Amino acid sequence: MIDVIASRNLVQTICKKEIIINSIDREQLTRAYADGLLRLNQIIRLLFTLEKKGLILLQREQGKDTVNVCLNEALLKNQFFNKELFKLELANLKVFNSSIQRITQLTLENLLIRMFDNHGIKRWASSL
Repeated sequence: MIDVIASRNLVQTICKKEIIINSIDREQLTRAYADGLLRLNQIIRLLFTLEKKGLILLQREQGKDTVNVCLNEALLKNQFFNKELFKLELANLKVFNSSIQRITQLTLENLLIRMFDNHGIKRWASSL
């Protein structure tokens, strides 16, 4: 998701209704998926570090392979969410959220299907 939200081109590609996309878009989506898998261990370490510092709360859902991440808003300062610093990402996120209906109710698998599979990108198994 980091690569997707940071790139206006990737957001626009994912928001396209047509399944058939050009080779450049296909390559960018494939790279974003692969890079996301490569960063997975770094993200997990970051989450554990943020939890240890008390900035987030991690809750594992019983019987599922998912973890809920909650911000500890009491400890976060307003400067932490500098909207000017993340202006591009926030704009891309707004477009992304408006194009995928009921995004907050999707499982990770269904989100990946909408982002990659629906555009002809073949995914490979990951250890999420």
